[in-house]
Amino acid sequence: MVDQEAATTAGDIATSMSYVGTSAKSAGIDINKLTGYLATVLEVSQGGSEQVGTFMKTTLARMSAIKAGDLIDPESSEDISNVETTLSGLGIKLRDSNSEFRNFGEVLDEVASKWSSFSSVSKAAVASSFAGTRQVDKFRILKFWDFAE
Repeated sequence: MVDQEAATTAGDIATSMSYVGTSAKSAGIDINKLTGYLATVLEVSQGGSEQVGTFMKTTLARMSAIKAGDLIDPESSEDISNVETTLSGLGIKLRDSNSEFRNFGEVLDEVASKWSSFSSVSKAAVASSFAGTRQVDKFRILKFWDFAE
C-alpha cells in the first residue's frame, strides 16, 4: 500500500528496513511509522535503499550512544553531548530520571508534536543533534512530524 502511494517500491522499503529494523524496534519506534519514515526519505531523496536505511540506523545509533554514556558519535566521531541540551532547551526531556532514558519513539513523537512551533534555528539544531552533520539533509527530508499522532 505504501509503495502505491509513494515513488518508491516495497522492495526498497524492505531493504532499508533490513538495515534499521532491529535498532528501531529496540528504540521503541512503531513499524508503521518506521515504514512511513523510510518511504518518505526514499521518495524525496531518491537515495539508495541502503543509504536511507543507514541514515535511520545512524540516527538511532547516536541516541543509543547517548544512553550508553558515550558522547562521541560512533560513526563520525562528532561530539553528541548537545542532543540533550538542545532538546531540553525546547522543553523536551531525553530522560525519565537521572538514570533512565525515555523511549526514543516517544521522544521523536514529542519532537513531532512540537515541530511546527520551533524556529528555523531550533529546527536546524534539532536536525543536526539527531542526525549529525553527514545525515542532516535526510533528517530534514524525514518530516517525521507528519507522522505525529
